[in-house]
Amino acid sequence: MYESKLMIFGFGGVGKSLLNLIMQENLFSLDNILVVDRTRKAMKYYEEKGGKRENCLLFEMDSRCYRELLDKLSEGDFFIYLAVGNDNLVLAKECAERNLHFLCTTDDTFSEIPFGEPFRYRTHFREYKELMNKTPGRATSVLQFGSNPGLISVLTKKALMVIAETDDHPFVSENREHLRELIKKGEFAYLAKELLVSAFVETDLDTTVSDYSEYEDTAYSTWSIADFEGEMNDRTIQKGGNYKSGRRCVPVHDPWLFRKICAPGRNAH
Repeated sequence: MYESKLMIFGFGGVGKSLLNLIMQENLFSLDNILVVDRTRKAMKYYEEKGGKRENCLLFEMDSRCYRELLDKLSEGDFFIYLAVGNDNLVLAKECAERNLHFLCTTDDTFSEIPFGEPFRYRTHFREYKELMNKTPGRATSVLQFGSNPGLISVLTKKALMVIAETDDHPFVSENREHLRELIKKGEFAYLAKELLVSAFVETDLDTTVSDYSEYEDTAYSTWSIADFEGEMNDRTIQKGGNYKSGRRCVPVHDPWLFRKICAPGRNAH
């Protein structure tokens, strides 16, 4: 068990599930876990688990007060950011300066940025690389580790490494040292080309852990209602056969799906 403090910023469905997993694995003492959200309603779940009320922080973070929140942590503590509307590059720099471990699942900018700059975060990548080079040996930061591309990237690289290490195909067996060298250099695109890998089939399994009681005829989402509607009403891909069949993928605009789920008499959460 870590003796450090852990702060979870954004205590919705994902934050609650994360708390359950942390407690299940006995990673942190509940007394050392702080939860931060904009509403008191979100805190009820933490308190029901036995969390201290003083560890529940009502806080609306922006460019003027993020340092005030991080002042509650000390060197070596952990800060997990599960919200939007704040500049993750600024937070990453501040955490590096304070030697705090930092994990965020998105990339964003402060919500009060001038109109016309909503995609400034697209320039963050270069600055993240510079920050990495400037802070060797400091606390770890894991940035934008969402399902896409973070987790998928990790699983893809893992699959390529397993093929290189275990496949008994003559080419792999004869060139294993060469393939290991590509892995060591991080040249996974070239590794895939060498292995003649053109596609992986990835399936999703929802492992969210919560105490929610699920009801029939109800659609659930950990996103905001606006994002959920946008996703359900967006373009979808329909494909016949498997990826080897050679059949063409056909993009289809399918607003019917959202109307079906949110039809009268049904709830969308």
